[in-house]
Amino acid sequence: MASKKTVRLTIDIPREQHAYIQMLADKEGLTLEEVVLQCLPHPEGMATDFADQKRQAEEIMNRNREVLQKLSK
Repeated sequence: MASKKTVRLTIDIPREQHAYIQMLADKEGLTLEEVVLQCLPHPEGMATDFADQKRQAEEIMNRNREVLQKLSK
């Protein structure tokens, strides 16, 4: 999926959490990258001011609440 318009993001997460996310991805027939990207806002729809950015972040978290709750365990 890498292209000239992408950058690599590296984060450290617990091994168990990584395994869980991988299992979710496998269950849905997705890659780990696709699962993570689905939880992020898309640039073309991003707000330009802080209030709108906060609202969009809350909407994303609400849409992904179940997955995020599972990931936090």
